[in-house]
Amino acid sequence: MGRNKSGKGKKSKEVKGKARKNKREISKKEGFRKFQQTIY
Repeated sequence: MGRNKSGKGKKSKEVKGKARKNKREISKKEGFRKFQQTIY
């Protein structure tokens, strides 16, 4: 999860917020998938 620390600086906050909302609505697996795709 914390492999891309260099490119995860500014997006980390936005991604975390979106990932949290997505995780609640969508299943945990789907949320994790979207979370990883957004970082990469």
